[in-house]
Amino acid sequence: LAELEIKDWIVSIKKDIEFELNKRYYYNGKKFQEIDIFFPEYKIGIEYHGIYWHCDLNKNDDYHKRKYLFFKEKGIELIQIFENEWINNPEIVKSIIRTKLGLIENKIQARKCIIKEIDNTTYQIFCEMNHIQGYGIAKIRLGLYYNDELVQIMSFSKSRFNKKYDWENIRTCTKLNTIVVGGFSKLLNHFKNTYIG
Repeated sequence: LAELEIKDWIVSIKKDIEFELNKRYYYNGKKFQEIDIFFPEYKIGIEYHGIYWHCDLNKNDDYHKRKYLFFKEKGIELIQIFENEWINNPEIVKSIIRTKLGLIENKIQARKCIIKEIDNTTYQIFCEMNHIQGYGIAKIRLGLYYNDELVQIMSFSKSRFNKKYDWENIRTCTKLNTIVVGGFSKLLNHFKNTYIG
């Protein structure tokens, strides 16, 4: 099973990590919600979704959102991994898990980085290598550079769905297995100050 494969990988990089498999939280009597892998020390759960059992034919449209919110109310962050993501982008999924569990050693301070607008090709390649959803068309593309290396991006376009807002954040991601401390705020503030005023 893929969830056991994920568990074994996590144990291989942190041998003393505590975990529980198929952790159940009961509500309304006999009903319960279950987490495939739960890490009590971190208050983080990992749920693996097979494509067949978690497609629209077998689950309600808001099933995954409701499950996420159910555990959020209990102070647990639920990482939901879909079968196609684990098969097609395992390194991106692993980087996300490492970040959530605090197992990233490569940390960069945003104050040591500079912001540049980036061309669409650079942006597309970075997204495809580092974002679980891949490339997303964007009008404004910002990059954070550390020693001339692109380490984080943030992109925006005019809002497509919610007319209450002028702009929409299309993609934000960091180079695999890297944390840019303060990077999100630095990029967002630059966008606000430069394009919104």
